[in-house]
Amino acid sequence: MQNTVSNTMTNTLNNALAPSLPLAEQALVKPDFSDVSPAIAVNKPCVVRGGDALVMGIPGEKAFLKLPSDKTAGRITVGTLEVDINGGPPPHFHANEDEIFLVQSGAFEIFLNGQTFTARAGDMAYLSRGEAHRFRGLDSGEANRFDIIIAPGGFEKFFARWVPLFENGAPNPQEAAAICSEYGIELFPGDEFAPVALKSQSKLVRNGQAPVLDVLGDRTQVLLTAKETGGRYTLVRTEGPVNSGPPLHIHENEDELFLIEEGSIEFTLGLEKIVAHAGDVVWAPRGSTHTFRRLTDGARMVVFMTPGGMDEFFFDCDKLAAMGDLSPQSVIELCAQYGITILPPQVNGAPFQS
Repeated sequence: MQNTVSNTMTNTLNNALAPSLPLAEQALVKPDFSDVSPAIAVNKPCVVRGGDALVMGIPGEKAFLKLPSDKTAGRITVGTLEVDINGGPPPHFHANEDEIFLVQSGAFEIFLNGQTFTARAGDMAYLSRGEAHRFRGLDSGEANRFDIIIAPGGFEKFFARWVPLFENGAPNPQEAAAICSEYGIELFPGDEFAPVALKSQSKLVRNGQAPVLDVLGDRTQVLLTAKETGGRYTLVRTEGPVNSGPPLHIHENEDELFLIEEGSIEFTLGLEKIVAHAGDVVWAPRGSTHTFRRLTDGARMVVFMTPGGMDEFFFDCDKLAAMGDLSPQSVIELCAQYGITILPPQVNGAPFQS
């Protein structure tokens, strides 16, 4: 019953918004992988098809660069890794970046701050900067693949220098160490040599482990909270029925990244509409007008938000649903508390009355 009420409210707002809303044009940015050197950041909405990724490989690993940091104002880099059986790096830590692994298929042995886990499809690993980790592909009978979010961005610049080291076999140890040092990466000869942080932020969340929240009719799992990431990020996985999605809106505080895991979803970005499918990524920076609508039942995606804090919004939405208080006015007021502007709906030229 709550989902029906939530969907009715959301559809009412969307329908009211649709007719004649004046929007400032926000052109999409076509990804350009011709140069991964530092560049002036273009922080506009961006859609990248999975098939358009730049492919870079080293023995045991193949990386697909989907969203370079110069398209996100340096805030994140996004890609996908395919890892051979027993492929993967030695234990190491990053002094500058946090990493998020979202396992899409296969299985991995993941070493996190002194502990070893097996991660499978649907699992999420958060690897906090300064904490030693590694991953290794297992013999699972299918491709070992995970999506990766690296924040802040720029790690593609390291990889562009790392890959050529393997062109003629094993890299020169001194040259490899020098590049790692330049990018704040320290390698360890084995798990037993990797330091262990006393107050670890790294964590593994199993598929289905996070509680399911009712967020305007969508099933939403909070995988990472602002508190767990030092205020840097919020990460959720969300799915819902056909035509579900929020009203057209603007975030004052957060950038949003959408990684489509299953199904097809239509995004409105400024004046443009695009349909994203599994494997595609969509970037909607703070201040941009956007929304989405699911085109297939159960369409699922992971949403990464930076800085963190939107997890509290999702918990508050779930509380409204539990109380049955899902009037448009209640939702609009809650959104305003979190710096989200739902664009003023109009029906036949008159303000919408809740």
